[in-house]
Amino acid sequence: MSSVRGSAGSRHGGGAGAAGGGAGDGTGSARAPGARARDASGSFETVGAKSCADFMRDHKAQSWAYNADTAWVTGYLTAYNALTPDTSSILGDTDVSGAMLWLQKYCAAYPDKGLADGMLALTAHLHPNRFRMHKQGE
Repeated sequence: MSSVRGSAGSRHGGGAGAAGGGAGDGTGSARAPGARARDASGSFETVGAKSCADFMRDHKAQSWAYNADTAWVTGYLTAYNALTPDTSSILGDTDVSGAMLWLQKYCAAYPDKGLADGMLALTAHLHPNRFRMHKQGE
C-alpha cells in the first residue's frame, strides 16, 4: 500500500509482508529480514522517489533526470547498508549498473508502481546474497 503525497514521496504500509519479509513480487510488501528503520506498524515514508513510468521515461531519454534517479538509488542502497543488520553491501557481487538494469526490468513490468516499491523488491531480491559484516576476530 502506498499513497503519493505530492512530489515529496510516498508512504509504504506495513502489511503482512512488511512484518515478515515479503517475496518482492511487485506488491511493495517486500522487507529484508531484520530491517529496523520503520515505525511500530512497519510503515515508512520515502522522499524524492518517483513513479516507475517517470523512471522509465528518464532512462529512455538518458536525461539528467536519469542521473538524478541513479543518485537517489545509490543513496537508498547506502542507507540500506547502514541500517540493515549484518549487511556491509546489499549489492553483493553486483554493482550499481546491475541494480539499475534490474529496476528498469521491474519498472517495465510494473509501470504503475513507484520506484520505492522497486527498491523494496530489489533489496529483497539481493538480500540473500548481500555481503555481510565480518565479526571482529574473523
